[in-house]
Amino acid sequence: MDDLKLIGLLNPIIATIFALTFIIFWFRQKDKSYILAIGLAFASLGVGFLASHFFIEKLSLTNVLFIGVLYAFATTAIISGLYRRAGLQGGIGPLLSIGLFGVALSTIAVLQFNDLNLRLYLSNATLGVLWGIGAWRLRKNARDGGLEKLILLVMLAICMQFIGLTAVTLNLSGILTPENYNGSLHWRVVNFSTAISSLVLALTLIGMCASDLLKQVTLIANQDVLTGLNTRRAFEAKTDQVMLKLDRTPLPVSLLIIDIDHFKLVNDQFGHPVGDRVIARLGGLLEMRMRVSDFAGRLGGEEFSVLLWNTDQSGARLFAEEIRSTFSTMPIDGVPDETQITVSVGFAEVQERETYDSLYNRADQALYVAKRKGRNRVAAAELNNENVGRIVKSEVA
Repeated sequence: MDDLKLIGLLNPIIATIFALTFIIFWFRQKDKSYILAIGLAFASLGVGFLASHFFIEKLSLTNVLFIGVLYAFATTAIISGLYRRAGLQGGIGPLLSIGLFGVALSTIAVLQFNDLNLRLYLSNATLGVLWGIGAWRLRKNARDGGLEKLILLVMLAICMQFIGLTAVTLNLSGILTPENYNGSLHWRVVNFSTAISSLVLALTLIGMCASDLLKQVTLIANQDVLTGLNTRRAFEAKTDQVMLKLDRTPLPVSLLIIDIDHFKLVNDQFGHPVGDRVIARLGGLLEMRMRVSDFAGRLGGEEFSVLLWNTDQSGARLFAEEIRSTFSTMPIDGVPDETQITVSVGFAEVQERETYDSLYNRADQALYVAKRKGRNRVAAAELNNENVGRIVKSEVA
């Protein structure tokens, strides 16, 4: 096989390998349609590269139309996939319209002017414009970290390759004809640079997919499936970070522990699916009533915990009473209207140089008192002079 055919095979091989890689990623994250779009785009590019070099007569009108439309669709698929990942709406129609308009101009260059250089520049510049538009719309994502910056830089580099490098190589190659096109400086440089840019783009997007998968796995590990709140491990890790922050910036912070009263009876009387709805409803109530600076976790079973930032004991009491009174009146599917499901709450405000274990134990002691005194209550804990938890107040709504 001569070197020209080898160069011609390079791009379809790269595109096919990466198309399969993205499709495998998609099978692991089927909720992320942008991964499938990128995989299919690379598959389309592979078909286009292969057909362009080996099956369709080079520089023919068929080549212009088939390859132009295929590349326009593939480029649009990748960029619109990145839009969806970033949460950007729309953009597919304008991108595809620009791509097809470029194909139309390339066709005119062939039919009207028989100008190969013009046709090549229009085809490549159109793709460059698409990448430039995509980079512009995604520019704000670069603030989110190194990977997002890298994606943006790769898109800009591809834009400049299609627009700038194409212009330079066409100028240096002189007037191109079907007879001298293969093996020309433009042909060699563009094919090689396209292989490199495809490789870099694919590796960057694979890194993006791997990062997204890792975030999803981490989220699953740290998020309670039933409520969407933090798991116990995630909640305690966040609380430890807050306790460290308090060493530098002392502020009032309070911890609540909330327990659903007689939850075993709920499961026994109404069934576990209803019990799950009770837990989910309490989790939803906490999520709805918390501020952005607060966070909650399901510690296990029917026990929850909430950390209230910049909230002293009186503020924590108000929050706890609101949760207690609201939850007791909330309708829950499967629970008769005459049956009231309640919660008990114990809470404690962080004391100077206090550890999380001490804070948790004091709030837990308060919860125990609330339950012992009849449940459906809020109880507060304070430290005595010996830094030992002491329950000082218990209330009934």
